[in-house]
Amino acid sequence: MIKYLRRAAYSILFLSPLMLQPPASNAAAPMPADAVVLHPQVVFDAGLQKNAYSILAPDGWKVQGQITWMPTLPTPFIDLSVSNPDLHAAWRQFPRIGYNDGIRQNYEAMFPNQREQAEQKYADGQMAPSGFEIETLPQSPRDYVINILAPKLCQEVANAKDLKVVSETDMPDFAKAQADADPLHRQFISSRFRLSYTAADGPVEREFVATLIIMRYPAQKIGPTMLWMGDATTCRAPQGKLDALMPTFTAIGSSVKVLLPWYNEELQVAQMFLQEEQKMEAEMLQDQRNAINERMQILQQEAQESSQEVSDRIKQNFQEQQQAKSQEQTAFMHYINNTTGYTDPNDGSTLSLESNFKYQYESNNGDIIQTNDPAFQPPVDPKTSWQPMQKAN
Repeated sequence: MIKYLRRAAYSILFLSPLMLQPPASNAAAPMPADAVVLHPQVVFDAGLQKNAYSILAPDGWKVQGQITWMPTLPTPFIDLSVSNPDLHAAWRQFPRIGYNDGIRQNYEAMFPNQREQAEQKYADGQMAPSGFEIETLPQSPRDYVINILAPKLCQEVANAKDLKVVSETDMPDFAKAQADADPLHRQFISSRFRLSYTAADGPVEREFVATLIIMRYPAQKIGPTMLWMGDATTCRAPQGKLDALMPTFTAIGSSVKVLLPWYNEELQVAQMFLQEEQKMEAEMLQDQRNAINERMQILQQEAQESSQEVSDRIKQNFQEQQQAKSQEQTAFMHYINNTTGYTDPNDGSTLSLESNFKYQYESNNGDIIQTNDPAFQPPVDPKTSWQPMQKAN
């Protein structure tokens, strides 16, 4: 059962400190006064020693993030954020975290005389034998964010004394787009909601897009009845400023891309990890203090042994993932005003950009310039070429 749960959770994203590298520089050129410039930054995975993700950030915005490999799981947590301290504004993609539910109820049904022990051993917050935390399935994505995610990873919301729900909207189209692309045929429940509260820097508005991903198991006498996951992104700004920044936040979120060489190696390492799982479990259970060091040593060894060549199967999986992301982004845009989908000329993916500009250009390095100036020409550089971006179908 434990091995089955881990295989079922194979697509979870997990996290080591990362490093950021600046984009290639272009020759200086005068920019129109109204121009918005976005630069790609890459997220470095210290575990695999490779750039893992790219993300666009506007001028003046800072990119941070983590890729953390856990001792007992084959894939890493991903945590990304982009912020502008001067504007007191930030966007963040939280790690997708998995939980087990139903273990206590099944155990009590099997051993009714041990109800008291079960309530302690399998209470919410305890670790299940599968390695996942035990948590009752929340009533809604908002319930998950406020009562489970925020206390762990968003203390500003958890500690707010005047927290208020300003608005909430179900997102069935967005949930369906995710479900249609899911090979495990799980249930998806998505919603978008806005909160207001007072933070250390004053009155704040914060918006979440959150999804519950639910895999239910066939009826069984012992073990969990489901593995569920919480997925969430958020953006925050001073009160009254959030709506004006939503196109920027949407552009940042739509630009997040996994890089194929890292994806190729991550899949191979995960497969090798699963093959060695039983031996690793025995070693780690003997001395939990050395679990992380052992995991990283194995990770580095497997990374060295993995092939740098990308197989046809991995290429196909990667392309399917990118196509699914574009479909999800199209569905997501139904809920966001003042944005338009554009085709990335470098890889054919869809980017959501602010719709108040007539002209969009992208370089072969991934830099994007938006302007309403018809006379503007992108800067000339022997190593850089620019293409106009076309609206996505």
